[in-house]
Amino acid sequence: MWFIPLHFSFAFVFLLQRFQQCQLKNSVIAYVSAAALVVHALVRWVCVSKLQFGLIGTMLTLNFSWWVSILGLFGYVTCEGCPDTWKGFSMEAFTGLWEFLRLSAAFGVML
Repeated sequence: MWFIPLHFSFAFVFLLQRFQQCQLKNSVIAYVSAAALVVHALVRWVCVSKLQFGLIGTMLTLNFSWWVSILGLFGYVTCEGCPDTWKGFSMEAFTGLWEFLRLSAAFGVML
């Protein structure tokens, strides 16, 4: 139950990392990951050592650090980090959504 937010974060972080890699911005991924590691170490120390949350504190810290990484990568992409490829949100992104949902529903039924 405590890892459910972590599973949702995978979809976002892998998408953002792939986008950064396609833009040859691997250093951004490294910097954001290093910042997330520092945040993870500090929050884990507080949750596990000081607040005595134990295993639940470890899981919450892991979820938190993954979402920090997502917010860092998303912030870089949307705040002029990739001006040639990111033009902002548009309704064009939702074209073909109905076909995708029908195909996904059919695949879900097959499972």
